[in-house]
Amino acid sequence: MLVYKSVVFFSNQLNSCFILAFYSIIIAVFFEAIAVSWLYGIKRISEDVKEMLGTKPGVFWIVTWCLAAPVFLAVMKKLICIDLKIVCF
Repeated sequence: MLVYKSVVFFSNQLNSCFILAFYSIIIAVFFEAIAVSWLYGIKRISEDVKEMLGTKPGVFWIVTWCLAAPVFLAVMKKLICIDLKIVCF
């Protein structure tokens, strides 16, 4: 296949930039999830949701905010670190 060197270079640059941007977003969201659920407090969040919607959130949402989301984001961060490779043609 005939590919210009500039296309390969541009493709490498885009791949590395998108991976690093995605990684930085994952880190920011991870710390945001921890700050909201642990520092602000799940009781306050539940009260705020009750004030907005009229009912408190169920157990599923509380577990998701406190445990599932931070664990999922931490696992994604680790997997990205492990699999971070710059593609070379």
